[in-house]
Amino acid sequence: MDVTAVAKEIASKVDAIAGLTAFAYPVDKLPLPGAVVAMPDDVMYDQTYDRGSDAMTFPLFVFVQRTNEKAAAEALGAFLSGSGTKSIKAAVDNTTTNTYTSCDTVTVTRAVTGAYTYNGVDVYGAELTVEVSGAGS
Repeated sequence: MDVTAVAKEIASKVDAIAGLTAFAYPVDKLPLPGAVVAMPDDVMYDQTYDRGSDAMTFPLFVFVQRTNEKAAAEALGAFLSGSGTKSIKAAVDNTTTNTYTSCDTVTVTRAVTGAYTYNGVDVYGAELTVEVSGAGS
């Protein structure tokens, strides 16, 4: 799998969520709400015989403004929901109708929320774990 191609494709799925801007790399000025697909935490080669498949774990960060705690929690909650028009999981997970060309399977497996500082700005957000597998060669 091409790491950059996978990150770009995940970011494009997240960017399709109305009102959320996503990037496949860290940016200096992230519009809020915004999301960043970071380089994989883990790359596991040769998951099947003879370079048959590889697996990767991508961190996906989503951030919202903290100016109003209630509004921030509601905005983040919509992005973390398991379904719905704002759901990152629903946008990213591959299905028979939501396919990828850069890899075979993509699944958001967890999210951890908290307060963050992104380029000097205090934000509320979450780190989502995105598990990916695909052809090794």
